[in-house]
Amino acid sequence: MCIAPAVFLVALSSLSAGAAPGLSIPPAIDGVEPSSTWSVYVCRAGSANWNEVPVSSVRVGYQETTEPLSKTVGLLYSGPVKASLARFSFDGKIEVRAVFRRGKLLRAAVVPLSYGIMPLPEGNELRFALSQKREAPRKIVIRPNDNWDQDCLHLLTNPPEERTPREDAPEVFCINPGDPVPEYLPEGKQVYYFRPGIHVLPAGLWVDLDLGSVRQIASFDLLTGGIRKFIVPGGLKYRIVVRGSESANWETVAEDLTNAATELRGVTFGPIEARYVRLTLLGNNNEDRSEGFNYLHSAHITRFCLYGPGSRTDLAEGRAVRGGVPGYEAITKAANTTPWGHINAGGAFFVAQNDLSFYLAPGAVLRGAMAGVARSNVSIGGRGTLDAARLVHTPSAVLLAGRTGAICLEKCSDVLLEGIAILDSPMWSMQFRGSTNVKVRHIDYIGAIVNADGVNLSAVNGGLVEGCFLRSCDDLVVVYHYGPSQDLTIRNSVFWNDGGRIVLMGLGDDPGDIRNVQIENCDILTSQGVWDREQHAAAFVIGATAGNAIRGVRFRDIRIEPFRFPSITALMQIKAIAFGGYPPGKVSDVVFDRVSYDGVGEARSYTQGTDAHHDVSGVVFRRVLWGGSLLTAGHHPLLDVRGFSEVEFRE
Repeated sequence: MCIAPAVFLVALSSLSAGAAPGLSIPPAIDGVEPSSTWSVYVCRAGSANWNEVPVSSVRVGYQETTEPLSKTVGLLYSGPVKASLARFSFDGKIEVRAVFRRGKLLRAAVVPLSYGIMPLPEGNELRFALSQKREAPRKIVIRPNDNWDQDCLHLLTNPPEERTPREDAPEVFCINPGDPVPEYLPEGKQVYYFRPGIHVLPAGLWVDLDLGSVRQIASFDLLTGGIRKFIVPGGLKYRIVVRGSESANWETVAEDLTNAATELRGVTFGPIEARYVRLTLLGNNNEDRSEGFNYLHSAHITRFCLYGPGSRTDLAEGRAVRGGVPGYEAITKAANTTPWGHINAGGAFFVAQNDLSFYLAPGAVLRGAMAGVARSNVSIGGRGTLDAARLVHTPSAVLLAGRTGAICLEKCSDVLLEGIAILDSPMWSMQFRGSTNVKVRHIDYIGAIVNADGVNLSAVNGGLVEGCFLRSCDDLVVVYHYGPSQDLTIRNSVFWNDGGRIVLMGLGDDPGDIRNVQIENCDILTSQGVWDREQHAAAFVIGATAGNAIRGVRFRDIRIEPFRFPSITALMQIKAIAFGGYPPGKVSDVVFDRVSYDGVGEARSYTQGTDAHHDVSGVVFRRVLWGGSLLTAGHHPLLDVRGFSEVEFRE
């Protein structure tokens, strides 16, 4: 844990008035759009004390490519629609009443099917019992009248919190709705505590300077080294604030959100007296979103200089004292030519300290995105919501990867993400590239647009995803060839894919193998193929590229429900062939054990290598039920075993 145990108390009491112990219901929050489709009530088993659970609207969507869904599967799609979401925590056993308020409820599917919940509608109401499992929290979707999108109710639960920050603990910094969120906590504080209500994270990559004493300043230089595709796509947006003492308020002395120049020299203001100066980079103003010039939030600089009236003596020389990401000291050194910044500089709040926790109380809604580089002992948790819906959602055809995802923690260690909901991220929602010891536990994620991937564990050493619900119209769990990735476990989770892959491993050309990956005890509610069906359209894609190896992969106790559109979706592709524009690698030691798929009519799956040095070997199917039949050497009708691939079937 990143916070001293003294900060926490055992949290067993409920949050809603009159609710029974072990049943925690968050408050309804003004400013969060309620659902008009569903109402939800819960009570302890055997009790008549029903408690209403707030139900909010949440966007869901599909991914379309060059072939519209209207052509491939007959689905008319014009953009994301609003479904319903209810979240609460409980232990033991409860009763649930879900009331449908949009027309007549004729029938309803309650999934995952493995939960065995099959209530019949009583009028417009469903009633059923629900038992919690702490290691695999109950994550339910109700599909009324064969609907898969706007009428769906996501009923996502967690066990009660075991420990929560104590608001009066000396390490805790409490934030009320509407309060400013500090970029850096005061000395002695380790916990950002967001109370119930709506909060807005400030975006911008910042650096603080201490001039040593109060000085007169009147102009500045802001140097970048010139336009470069992903580093400096265009003229920087920036803000400079100053103050005379640490207790004083910041005062803005220079700001330009329309600047087109990439090198700024001798820009004047004031003059003004100040000791402390903060420069915040807010992205760039490049208008050319082609040829890789698409990172609208990117901002990098090589030098920041400050001058007094009529002087060219740099008062900022060596005066940087802290910054949003490491390396900030360099920009106040005269000889520096190395750019400092971040591709999400203008779109994210930066985790600027080690040993830091962000606690989102039940009912807390945090709007924005979070990023961090090379931090240790970082936790983001609670039962609140990180709402990324107000980030830039410009289509990926325009910005490609230039949008900001909800959470991006790169090269970090000992990261815990636990218990919160993450909604409507416009880019990869949880990124941990190059990090060590990452735990993603009891997270509920729903995305609605292309590139809104779930959990990205690329180049991660030691990663755990457990007890989560992930729904999006792009890949849900991703491990690219971005460097060595190993010792990854995904378990006890529920997945729903509206366009992409449930699991994607491989694809990339950075050196580094992927090894020792366990996917265990998961339910797949549907998966929907997109792009080139031969190359990409499968629920599970294992594709080693660029001479890298993928080995030691286990799928155990995976329950796959019938795909909504099976004709455009295969179950799996296991390959060591040229893939996504990259040359082949090598795949070995992949086991599917007690995996079941209950559908029919899906696209063909395959295993395939390229040659003796780029092959697929050691693939084992053990007790795999496919369309109700056991896979055997003599019976695998929709699995093609192609050249340079070795497959074994076991009962």
